[in-house]
Amino acid sequence: MDWLENHTSEGVDMEDVTCDTAALALQGHDSNRILSTIADHLDKIRSWSGADRKIDGIDTYITRSGYTGEDGFEIYSRREDAKQLWQSIMEAGGEGIKPAGLGARDTLRLEMGYILSGMDITDENNPLETGLEWAVKWSKDFIGKSVLLKIKEQGVSKRLIGIKLDRGIPRHGYEIVGKSGEKIGAVTSGTNSPMLGVGIGLGYVKPEYARPDTKIGIVIRNKTYNGIVVKLPFLEGRT
Repeated sequence: MDWLENHTSEGVDMEDVTCDTAALALQGHDSNRILSTIADHLDKIRSWSGADRKIDGIDTYITRSGYTGEDGFEIYSRREDAKQLWQSIMEAGGEGIKPAGLGARDTLRLEMGYILSGMDITDENNPLETGLEWAVKWSKDFIGKSVLLKIKEQGVSKRLIGIKLDRGIPRHGYEIVGKSGEKIGAVTSGTNSPMLGVGIGLGYVKPEYARPDTKIGIVIRNKTYNGIVVKLPFLEGRT
């Protein structure tokens, strides 16, 4: 909202409806089958797109990003419709659906190497160092293009990497160190991976330490735990 307000032309009005809006996410390989029983034309919603749809008579806007690494839908509705929407989806899923919180989704997205806004990318980062150049449309004009072109020419000062530890769990803010114990970066997200059975995380390091299989350390309570840089995603895909 701050960014939009600072770049809004005259005659444009904005309203922040965040507190009036509810969001639920139905994720997994059965999500399409389950939601199709109470919503029409889901197949017309392609990946990374969205559309207005009624779910069991409730007005919603549905996107299909699959932020857990599987096919899935993100469902937005009026706040007052959230309870009925939840109940309708749970009833439609029956024994094939289970409730899960944001902690579970955070673990799933980390295993897929997906970044989280506010944690892995902030106002202090740019898409080139975060591995998001694929989302930059160089053929178009946009605010900040000249700055990004300069960074692209000179090279980035840090890169986002995947981290896997032999033991221990990396957490946000923990120091990343090199072979000699010198600080080379910091962890932005971390958890224990249920699928891999080890601690994994994301973080920024100096470019010379970003190559996969580079040995690094994470400082946890004044003790250094050994790990390596890994190519993302940690898991190739889900079933």
